[in-house]
Amino acid sequence: MRMHDRTAFLASPSEGFPTDYLLARLKSRRPRLETRHHGIGETALKREAPSPPGALRGADGVREEYRWVYRQMNPGLRKRFAPYFLWFELRSILIALRHLRSGEKELVALSLDGSMLSPEVRGLFTSAGAPFTDASPLIRLLQAQASDARQLAAWYREGKGREYERKTVSLYLEGVGRDRLSPPVGLFFALLTDVKNLVALAKQLRWGVPDPAAFMDGGAIPRQRLCEELEKGESGLDRMLRKTVRRGTPDTVPERVEHALLTQLTGRIRREAETRSGEAFILAYLWECHLRARNKALRFRAGSFGEEGPATELFA
Repeated sequence: MRMHDRTAFLASPSEGFPTDYLLARLKSRRPRLETRHHGIGETALKREAPSPPGALRGADGVREEYRWVYRQMNPGLRKRFAPYFLWFELRSILIALRHLRSGEKELVALSLDGSMLSPEVRGLFTSAGAPFTDASPLIRLLQAQASDARQLAAWYREGKGREYERKTVSLYLEGVGRDRLSPPVGLFFALLTDVKNLVALAKQLRWGVPDPAAFMDGGAIPRQRLCEELEKGESGLDRMLRKTVRRGTPDTVPERVEHALLTQLTGRIRREAETRSGEAFILAYLWECHLRARNKALRFRAGSFGEEGPATELFA
C-alpha cells in the first residue's frame, strides 16, 4: 500500500511554509469560525446573484479559505491533504458535468470559478473530448479500471446522471481507502465512508430496494457486514447504529441517520484535534470551515433555521 500523489490534480502554488507556521496562522484565524456574523462564507451569503442549479451558497467562501490554506502548506503537507481537498472539488466536477452535458457552458465556467483543480482537469470541461475516456484526467483521478471507464462513459452518453455520479463518488472513496494516508486524513475518509454506507443501508431498507453493490470498501465497517445486516432488515441497521452512534440512537429515517452519523464524525474529528494537534488540528479546521459555511447556506435557503443552529445540520 502506498500514497498516491494527487497534487497533480490540484493547482500548483509556490513552495509554501513550514507546518508550525501554518498551525500558528490557523490558530489565530480559528476565532473567525466562532464569530456569529463575520464567519467564513458570509460574503457568499450576502451576494444577490442567484446560485447556479445544483450549487450551494457559501461554497465559494469555503473554496477561498481552502485555497488560502493550500497555498500556505509545504509540498509534503499538500500531498497528505490532497485527497481531502479533491473530495470537496469532486462536487464541483459533478455539477460541471451536469452543465456540460446540457450544453450550458456559462454554468460550467461558473461552477468551476475559483476551483483548486489543476489546469489539466479544468481543461476537461472546455475540450471537445469526452470526460470519461480512458486517458482523461478524471479517469486517472478516480483510478478507474478500463471496464469502469467504459461504464461511466456509457452512462454519461445516455444521460444516466444518478448512475455515473454515484459511481464516481464510490470510485474516488474506494481509491482513497486503498491508499496509505496520514492518520487524520485516513480516519476522516474511513468515517465518511461509513456514513455513506450506513445512509445507503437506511435508504434501501426504507424504500424496500436492496442493493448490496451500492456499499463501498474503505470504511471501518466491512462491506461484507453491511451486506449481512441488509438481509436482517431494520433490526440489523438499528443494531449497527447503536454501536456507531454513542449519544442516543436515531430512528432509521435516512435523513436522521445521516445527521446522527455526521454529528458523530464531527465529534471524533474534534477530539482528535484536541489530543493530537498537528495535522489533526489542520483537518479539524478545514472541516469546521465546511460545516460553518454550509450551515449558513442552509439557513439562508430555508429561512427557518435559528442563528444557533447546530454545526452538523447538513449532509456532506
